[in-house]
Amino acid sequence: MLGAGEIKAAISVFKKNVERHPGSANVYDSFGDAYDAANELQLALESYQKATEIARKNSNRNLKVYEENYQRLQIKFSKK
Repeated sequence: MLGAGEIKAAISVFKKNVERHPGSANVYDSFGDAYDAANELQLALESYQKATEIARKNSNRNLKVYEENYQRLQIKFSKK
């Protein structure tokens, strides 16, 4: 949905996914992607931060990806 530009629908799906899988870093990272696409930068930043925290706690192999997304959005957020 996100790739097809259906941002509101993607946010709705990712919200349900977070509720079902609150311990998944990938779920929060995807949620951050959707919020970023919607230009909801504060919510995107919070989602990326949560993804990073979960990944760090669980020694997730994608930690670097989540950290990069979080850092990228921090820069984007600071320019707004």
